[in-house]
Amino acid sequence: MLIGGFNTLSEAQRNLYDKSKLVKAMRNSLLLWALILAIGVVLSYFVSQYFGIISFIIWLIVLFRAFH
Repeated sequence: MLIGGFNTLSEAQRNLYDKSKLVKAMRNSLLLWALILAIGVVLSYFVSQYFGIISFIIWLIVLFRAFH
């Protein structure tokens, strides 16, 4: 459901893909994005608010790189 465009493929085209690998790749991407933001939250709370801004910028770079 979270993989863009996969549900719009026909059933024959969907069967060509390894669904378990797609799910694992999406899971790893979501965990990485959450980890980046969580580290930024913790560092901005305990150290400086600038770490939150830096982690958000890093998150944007990783996000746009994944969608490119």
